[in-house]
This record gives sequence, C-alpha cells and structure tokens, in this order.
Amino acid sequence: MSYKVIVPRMKILEVFNAFVFYCMFKII
Repeated sequence: MSYKVIVPRMKILEVFNAFVFYCMFKII
C-alpha cells in the first residue's frame, strides 16, 4: 500500500466517522 492510497482512505474514514457521530448526536 502506497502513501497516495492510504491518505485518501484515512480522509474518507474521518469524514464517515464524523457523519456517524453527527447522526447519533441528532437522534439523541
């Protein structure tokens, strides 16, 4: 796995985690 492949995945994972956290916060 190269650096160019890892960075976008981490960015996508970070956005996904923020989205999930936002949804959970909105439900509560």
